[in-house]
Amino acid sequence: MKRERMDIIFDILGIIAEREKIIPTHLLYKSNLSYKRLQSYVKELQEKGLMEESTNEKDGKKQFHLSDKGYQFLQRYKELKDLTVAFGI
Repeated sequence: MKRERMDIIFDILGIIAEREKIIPTHLLYKSNLSYKRLQSYVKELQEKGLMEESTNEKDGKKQFHLSDKGYQFLQRYKELKDLTVAFGI
């Protein structure tokens, strides 16, 4: 089953929210996207201020985490999905 764009964005943000911080490789595996597609989504979500990139102080690895705006988007999208289910849409 092909996922819609918004579902992919919701999945990416949800994966990050579950772990608070995640390295790119783990996000790649969990999101079930190709490297190129994931990079495209990550770039867009960072430009829109929904997720941020930082460096782990212990090992110097790049990691992603959600911004406050990302958590707000995730919450609102969940509410919208619940509403559409409730109305059978």
